[in-house]
Amino acid sequence: MELTDRTGSMFARLPQAVTAGLGLLLLLAVAGCNQGTPRGSQHPEVTIVATAGLVAAGAPLQFLVRADPAPAAELTVAVTITSAGCTLTHAPTPVTIPAGRNEAPLTVTTRSDAVAGADECTVTAAIPAGEGYGVSAAATSARVTLKQPVVTITADSLSVTAGNPVLFTLNAAPPPASALPVTVSLSKTGSSPIGPRRQTVTIPNSGTAPLEENPAEPHDTVTVTVEDGSGYTVGTPSTATVNVTDNDALGTPVPEVTIAGSGLYNPRKEGTTLRFSLTAAPPPEAELLVNLRWGWLSPRFLSDPPPSTVKIPISGTARFELETDDDLFDDYYPSTENTVNVIVEAGSGYRVGSRNSVGWSIQDDDDYLVSVAAVASPVQEGDDASFRLTVTPAAPYDLAVVLNWSTVSVALAAGSYRDLPETFAIAAGSSTATVTVATLDDEQQEGVYRTGIVSLMVLFGGGYSIGDDIQSRIGTVIVEDDD
Repeated sequence: MELTDRTGSMFARLPQAVTAGLGLLLLLAVAGCNQGTPRGSQHPEVTIVATAGLVAAGAPLQFLVRADPAPAAELTVAVTITSAGCTLTHAPTPVTIPAGRNEAPLTVTTRSDAVAGADECTVTAAIPAGEGYGVSAAATSARVTLKQPVVTITADSLSVTAGNPVLFTLNAAPPPASALPVTVSLSKTGSSPIGPRRQTVTIPNSGTAPLEENPAEPHDTVTVTVEDGSGYTVGTPSTATVNVTDNDALGTPVPEVTIAGSGLYNPRKEGTTLRFSLTAAPPPEAELLVNLRWGWLSPRFLSDPPPSTVKIPISGTARFELETDDDLFDDYYPSTENTVNVIVEAGSGYRVGSRNSVGWSIQDDDDYLVSVAAVASPVQEGDDASFRLTVTPAAPYDLAVVLNWSTVSVALAAGSYRDLPETFAIAAGSSTATVTVATLDDEQQEGVYRTGIVSLMVLFGGGYSIGDDIQSRIGTVIVEDDD
């Protein structure tokens, strides 16, 4: 083999063995070039996929960016996020795949009102061409549809026997991103009709929520309808109905629960212990939990919260008490009495009888009577006009008495009567208090108006009573002219 310089002239001659070795090396080099770059040094091929094709508005969108083979070094892949009809709150790009890993996640967040005014919208994540990787033509982009949850309702059973609860299930698809309040209306026809009664059921992010209603009597039909609301759309079916059938044919009659007391709205003094009895007929085969609902005008009459449930034993009768509070407060105004009543509510394993409520009027036993009288009359102009307020018996609390002033001759008043107090306090434990106002010595002869009158009237107020006698309600001081 001969080697020549750049001009083509021979400058050396090598032995045949050396030239043969150089030829072999040349052949191996050419073969290596024909085989291409080793697998480990190839650029990875990247793809992108969505972990879910349909999600609820407000839920995060999850994508995966994958590389094959796994990159030998950290690989940064550009991602383009586009949307149609959606509001994006955070769209991170690019995505970094760690060395030796085949994939990395990409999360895109949206607002809960992302599809406001529309049923759904789409978000697309695409991988453009970049350095250090190739893009697979099969999965250059991934699309996710955002949709307001569609809420439907189904009955767990088309019919139930009397005494058993009526069960419904609300479904939201796709499941909401967070707890979703849904408005439903419930109505009942038959022997104990109600409704429509609106209430709210919260569907968690699991996508389902139960709804339970207790029928009162057989032959009722219970219907629940999903109403329009915010953050969801109403799907089909939007209404479910359950029939309540008679259970007499089953051979095991359902106990009928009634309540008794001292008589409906029978008067009781505050501080009295109210006594009740619940009866189940026939007696239950096992302990029976009965639901109660309470009503009253003045909760301050109750010492402790009333029970919401009472257990009836297998004997068939349960007795319980409710303590009322003697508040030591005169309730003459605005009301002389308040009402406490209890109602048996529908529940599981029993039906409500016709005697389902009992109540009492709780009467005030505190009477703090306030009167007013002039301390002295007449007085000379310039002297004080004084009035004595008296409460019988002395009240255990500061008593704010409501006052009303009047006068015939304003000129006799030291200042404007508009500035006189509208209330005056009798201290706790005291029986009397004195209200004093100054009169004016104007050193002028009043002529025909030689006398003036200052009157103080006690009005109704909280925590005390006033007498029926007008003379006990009004005190009068005559103010004489001394000029």
